[in-house]
Amino acid sequence: LMTWSINQDNRTSGCSASKGQFAKIYQDLFPTINTNVITLNQIKIYPNPTSNNFKIELQDLETSEANFIQIFNTNGQLIYQNTTADEIIEIETNSWQSGLYLISINGTSTKIIKE
Repeated sequence: LMTWSINQDNRTSGCSASKGQFAKIYQDLFPTINTNVITLNQIKIYPNPTSNNFKIELQDLETSEANFIQIFNTNGQLIYQNTTADEIIEIETNSWQSGLYLISINGTSTKIIKE
């Protein structure tokens, strides 16, 4: 999807009738990462992109159980794991390489960018 979107979607000839048509059709498949705060099922992750650290706010969750947080790099390697009942978690990213990371919180996933 991304290769097609990047290479073809800004053209008005061929399969697309208007610029950006493909991206508009499939926008729900991709989480929004160009904003400073991601809100996902009452979970806030900010800032995104990040340079040194970011926060995860779990204040609005209706569970009293601990939250299971995992972060993976693009190679699928687990680089962070924690089970916590804390409402706000700050994660240090100084040792991380620049790039895209997958965050899983209680099985719900989103992405964050490290600059």
